[in-house]
Amino acid sequence: MHPRNPTAEATLVTADGVSLQARHRRPDTPPVGAALLCHPHPAFGGHMDVWLLPTIAAALSEAGWATLRLNFRGVEGSQGTQTGGVLEHLDAEAGIAHLRAAHPGVPLAAVGWSFGAMITLRLGSSVDTWVGIAPPTRTLDDAPLLGPLVPDVLPPKRHVVVGEHDQFFPPDTLHILRPDEVTVLPDTDHFFFDRDQDVAAAVLHALPGTSDR
Repeated sequence: MHPRNPTAEATLVTADGVSLQARHRRPDTPPVGAALLCHPHPAFGGHMDVWLLPTIAAALSEAGWATLRLNFRGVEGSQGTQTGGVLEHLDAEAGIAHLRAAHPGVPLAAVGWSFGAMITLRLGSSVDTWVGIAPPTRTLDDAPLLGPLVPDVLPPKRHVVVGEHDQFFPPDTLHILRPDEVTVLPDTDHFFFDRDQDVAAAVLHALPGTSDR
């Protein structure tokens, strides 16, 4: 008998030959969807186990979704060198390819926090739904964001989760991303301290087939 919500280590290889460290979590039952979870800027401590992402992975598993968390290139066990957004979209593409091969025929989603939201937005039509948690809406002097904030091709469905007091990318700047829906969480900021479950609930709300579970 398989353990409940098993999480397996995985190694991904990008189109430019970089090996990435990842964790693939499967639900107890055949998945209703599969989601890639991407972390904030590694220059500020972002990695696949940063506090929101394991909570989101657990909530999605309970709702019947498979998840894949990865470390971008140059982060912890992933090879390569950090590029600040120039090449990290190749990492996200490798993650989606892994999920598509492992779970054919199910809806695909990308969930990214901050820098991870900017990178996953570039997946375009290769995912059905994009959920951006505190996504970048402008460049920052002390955190280079290299690459388009708003790519030419966007995912078909776009949902944003943002803190009411986000000190970097406040809610009134989100219109440039052309989201279909925005969830503003009150009394929190870019980091969502102690609001893991609220963020996870907002992500669940954004994904198909989870609202009735």
